[in-house]
Amino acid sequence: AALRRPDALLQLLCAVAEERSQDYAGATIGHLFEPAPQSGSAPNTPPPPPVRLGGSYANPNPNENADPNPRPRRLPPSLSAALEAEQAVLREVLFALQGINGRHLSLEPDSDSYALDPALPLHPGQRDMVLCMAEGGWLYRRVATYVATRAGRPAPAALPATLGFSALEPPLLPAPPGGLAAQAFCAALQDELNEFFRFLAVLEAKVQAGEGDASEGAPPAMTLHKLYVYLQEPLRKLKLMATICDAVGTLKGGAIAAVLHHYARHGDAATRAFLRRLLRRCLLPLLEQLAAWLEEGELRDPHREFFVRANPGVRSEQLWEKGYAFVDELFPSFLGPGVGRAILKAARNPKTRTRKA
Repeated sequence: AALRRPDALLQLLCAVAEERSQDYAGATIGHLFEPAPQSGSAPNTPPPPPVRLGGSYANPNPNENADPNPRPRRLPPSLSAALEAEQAVLREVLFALQGINGRHLSLEPDSDSYALDPALPLHPGQRDMVLCMAEGGWLYRRVATYVATRAGRPAPAALPATLGFSALEPPLLPAPPGGLAAQAFCAALQDELNEFFRFLAVLEAKVQAGEGDASEGAPPAMTLHKLYVYLQEPLRKLKLMATICDAVGTLKGGAIAAVLHHYARHGDAATRAFLRRLLRRCLLPLLEQLAAWLEEGELRDPHREFFVRANPGVRSEQLWEKGYAFVDELFPSFLGPGVGRAILKAARNPKTRTRKA
């Protein structure tokens, strides 16, 4: 009769479920899965231990078996030596980024590349990271050599770490006639190198903090992997500056601005902003010369880098037609040739009939 009535069937199932739950109350998981005793077995056999789920049991008293005087955990000798070698290489990588040779990482003059001591207990992947970061030292030396050469200073050589940072400042010499635009370009590069030095000082503080943590048994705050991540953006800037230095070479005036404008047409926003910052610095001397030429009719060009040049052998009566010439290779090409010819003609007024430069 209960099968014919759905409500009676539901009440029957609920009663059975309640009876089963009372039977299983207080039983462990291991008792639920305990096999039925076979015939002939001992009646007082202790039940097997309960089944472990998800690892070990939770100890209700965690401090019951704790050692009152715990000892600091000691690393295996091989792992300890690897950590010491990694911390030593971290400092030498920072030295290499400033053009300073270290004990284990130095610049080989024959191959013009950095070499790492093969006796260091480093993983091959760690060695590759060290050499990739040391490439920044090679790029720094290239940019610093270019800036020093155009500024009239001796190029920085590879220095040992015992000399310190003050050895990187060579004595100033008279500047060669490279032009105002070249001097502005080198000043902008030097500002970027100074910003790079400030970033290295922050990394040096992190490395020193990591050495203190390692001496206390804590994991170091700075590792090769972290340093490699931190140096990605500075290395990209150094590589870009070295490329620009090779492209500019010994150019002067508006030719430098033309090269920077060409490289500034880049799809990456950070690269474009960086190159435009250099371009603005180089255009300042050109704008001052252009303002003096257009507003006063005066040619202020002591280094012969302006795209308008005076012809000293022209007589006064021919000054209008032949007194000044347009120099194509010194004109910023991104302005267009028509703009340059218009600038040359715009200053032809009565003031320019009397030579002022």
